[in-house]
Amino acid sequence: MKPIGSTLAYLRKNLNISQRAFKNIKQSTIGNIEVNNTVPRVNTFLDIISELHVSLDEFMFILNGYAYDERTTLFKDVRAMRHSLYAKENVELKQRLEQYIENNPRDMFIQDLKVILDSYIEISESDTYEIDSPKSFAIYDRIEEQKIWTYEQIYVMSKLFYIFPEKRALEIVQRIDKEFVKRK
Repeated sequence: MKPIGSTLAYLRKNLNISQRAFKNIKQSTIGNIEVNNTVPRVNTFLDIISELHVSLDEFMFILNGYAYDERTTLFKDVRAMRHSLYAKENVELKQRLEQYIENNPRDMFIQDLKVILDSYIEISESDTYEIDSPKSFAIYDRIEEQKIWTYEQIYVMSKLFYIFPEKRALEIVQRIDKEFVKRK
């Protein structure tokens, strides 16, 4: 992984933008950031990448040598699963999730993704959506209490609702819909 300043310099130069061309940031500030003498404040960093017309996701992709970090790769791989009926084919993905959790035990999102995959595997093996998944219920109980759900939490809830009893599943779907409306 390259330093933030080096990556900003790389992008700026490839776009043929001078350090003086930034509207809201002094040339000296850009220079100090690019030679890694200082780490930009969040707002300054966001202003810079905005003026470079690069999203935060794309910046991180470039920062990581044109690759996604392990967490993002795991999320993309879980999202790419075709259907819960094919979950047995994802033994390697389950092992990668377990390894990541072992190294990052506080990452609740990846732990939640593992519960989703475990639920999919159980659905696949039992050939029914009517499974007993206490870990899924615990996720719902934890996330339900929050006033606002993050994108990751909405995703998790959208992948678990169908194993809940019908009344509770409908409540989850309504809450997911409400959270999406907030983001418009």
